[in-house]
Amino acid sequence: MKKNRKKKKKNYQFRPNTFGYLGQLTEHHIIPVSRGGNDSEKNKILVPRLRHNAWHLLFANLTPGEIIEMIKSKTKEEITEGKKSRNLAWEIVFGYWETTVEQRIEIIKKFWTKEG
Repeated sequence: MKKNRKKKKKNYQFRPNTFGYLGQLTEHHIIPVSRGGNDSEKNKILVPRLRHNAWHLLFANLTPGEIIEMIKSKTKEEITEGKKSRNLAWEIVFGYWETTVEQRIEIIKKFWTKEG
């Protein structure tokens, strides 16, 4: 006789393996549609799913310009809020080494806009 088990709701936020594989590509809207961005090719870039999910965990639906301003005014600790999942996301987006504000801005421009 099988036991009737209720399925637990999974909290993917704290499970690094649910970020996706680095090789899987997904479309990212530079200006989020929810913020007035459109669905044109000019507003989309292809990024690895792993980085895309990490980006949105850190920055939700902010625009690159807003994120650059945040990076200038807040520390890594303030942005990640000391949470394990957000620290992992930070490392996925900006690398595992210590980066300067200028380096982070260059990473944003290079990989998250059409400027790069």
